[in-house]
Amino acid sequence: MTIPKYDEIQIPILKFLCNSNEVKLKDFEAPLARVFNLSDEQIIREYESKKGKIFYDRISWALTYLNVAGLVERPKKGVYKISDEGAAIDLNKEIIDALTKKKFAERNRDKAIGSTHSPGESTELTPQELLIKSY
Repeated sequence: MTIPKYDEIQIPILKFLCNSNEVKLKDFEAPLARVFNLSDEQIIREYESKKGKIFYDRISWALTYLNVAGLVERPKKGVYKISDEGAAIDLNKEIIDALTKKKFAERNRDKAIGSTHSPGESTELTPQELLIKSY
């Protein structure tokens, strides 16, 4: 199996948070690696630039998108918990993608800043991966 994309990690994150209280970012890695049956090599694989671990980075971006969508909360820096909306949402990829895309569009409109990437576009790459690819 390949390392899952950030959008493939979102539903397992929500399921994990439904059974947890507050979880530190680093504490997502081992349980999610088990969900995806990742090898140790896949867990520690870094970008070619050596600027971080791919799987860990994708977990971080999945959490960022879920946070913007209002499905998870950040009570403290680097700590996440499920929101009431996240606990109640149907765990369906299309629903989560649509909600995330809508919230990002609202956020960008409110900030009057254009985005070069938003969830739901044709790419499954994280913003970091897009930067590396463009470089």
